[in-house]
Amino acid sequence: MRASVKARLVVPVVVFSVTLTGQLFRSIIIQDCHDGYYLPVFISYALITALIGYFIVDFVTAEGHLLRKIRFVRLLILYFAFLVIINRYVISSAGPYFFTPADEFALTALIVMFIVISDNFFGKGQDFDFVTAIGEVPRKYLRHRPLRTLLETVFRLFPLPEPVALYRCGNPDDRSPVIVTGNYELTVRRVARAVQGLDCWLLICDSRGINVWCSSLSGHFSEKNIIDAIESTNLRGYAPGGKLILPQLCAAGVDIQLIRRKTGFGGAFGPVYIEYIKDFLDKTTEETVLRKVEFDLGHRIEMAVSSPVILAVVLGFVYLFIDLSKLLLILPVLYFIAVVHAVVYPYRPVKRIPLWSALFSLGVTGLLLVVRHFNPDWTTGMVAAAGIGTFYMINEFEGWSPVVKYSLKSIYRGADIPSITVNEKLCTGCRLCFRVCPKGVFTIENSRARILERNECIECSACYKRCPAGAIMHSSDKREKEKCTCVCCVMRDSLNA
Repeated sequence: MRASVKARLVVPVVVFSVTLTGQLFRSIIIQDCHDGYYLPVFISYALITALIGYFIVDFVTAEGHLLRKIRFVRLLILYFAFLVIINRYVISSAGPYFFTPADEFALTALIVMFIVISDNFFGKGQDFDFVTAIGEVPRKYLRHRPLRTLLETVFRLFPLPEPVALYRCGNPDDRSPVIVTGNYELTVRRVARAVQGLDCWLLICDSRGINVWCSSLSGHFSEKNIIDAIESTNLRGYAPGGKLILPQLCAAGVDIQLIRRKTGFGGAFGPVYIEYIKDFLDKTTEETVLRKVEFDLGHRIEMAVSSPVILAVVLGFVYLFIDLSKLLLILPVLYFIAVVHAVVYPYRPVKRIPLWSALFSLGVTGLLLVVRHFNPDWTTGMVAAAGIGTFYMINEFEGWSPVVKYSLKSIYRGADIPSITVNEKLCTGCRLCFRVCPKGVFTIENSRARILERNECIECSACYKRCPAGAIMHSSDKREKEKCTCVCCVMRDSLNA
């Protein structure tokens, strides 16, 4: 049995058991309630959390029909919130004539049965809808929607897919550039606004509704997804001479040469930020500026407002057994702490992240203990939860942006300087390593690649994966250690690829 199938079976059972046990423990031990009146409600909670756990595993394993999963999970979460409100605020005040726990359990069973039966009427089909008619960029992508942008930023870990499609921007011809992006809604809207005023094509590919950087590193946005989008939208019929402009941050997971061999479309990796696309096409700005990723205040705050989401889910699961009203006090504090840390991050006196996380969380815990002294609503458990949550957020903060080494070893145990070498005999001076590196590690001198800032390497793997001549040796590339690196073998492997 495959590991993904085992996970889909084991995770719901574990979640159901833990949820039901916690509810019973709270009822019998803490509240000293033995009549079993609330047992149907407890089963309802456990069933809902188990189903959510099942579909979260489905998201991670990237199997099945994603759009249906998203609709299903949204409905389950909304109904879960409905159960909480009914159980905690309506039943306690309206008495047994409104919704009894038995009514809630029956309603839960009926809704789940309705969803499952309705789901069987859908064909397997594609994970996403395809827009077959080629038209202008929809106006919904061009409107400024600050509230939706905020929500999508906060919940950026959750898939928010848009249809795979090809759109016309301005008045493109058959040789106009083709701007390629993933189908995460926030990304699509940002790209659509950035290309306004250009004569180009906009190709939206399947990245499973996740942003380009995360989806490419996790294998959900690769050359296969781009090739499939080219085929399904009939790009050859509209822009046979167009050049693909791919996001720079997808370079680690997209083989641009394979796309050329399979489809005939040439391509290049565009700027690291879509706001620079006009400068990139016009070649009016130095390429070094367009290629290097930054982590300024705006980006740090954007990461801060999205980083506590996983922690919020965990705390919500824990406080389901205690008192969900306390969660309403903890979460705003955690978000405020995350934003404050984002502001002071570049000026922190301690550079090592584990030590800095411990010191920062201890400071937050001490401050909350003072607050607890004057505010009895804060309990010791809430202070401890906020302190532990702060430690988690600070540890994970760097990994939310593509500016640091994303391996766990480099984040938690300190970063080792990677070993990077360039074989000058194989290097052709194609500049691809320079163009895909988001930290400016490489430079080009005398038509050969040179190592400029070795300490800046974030081990994203883009340089040695995209080097067409196999001239770059990198200590993080485990595959290269088992290969022969002589000229004959490298050239043979390139021809066979």
